Amino acid sequence: MRLQGFPDDYKFSGERADVIRQIGNSVSPYIAFK
Repeated sequence: MRLQGFPDDYKFSGERADVIRQIGNSVSPYIAFK
């Protein structure tokens, strides 16, 4: 999850499918600023 910009101690909420969706829908800040 580091590649997406989430800190190691970030806590996701919801079911496993919801967490996967949250990660998949996120945009890495490193990509967004390029």
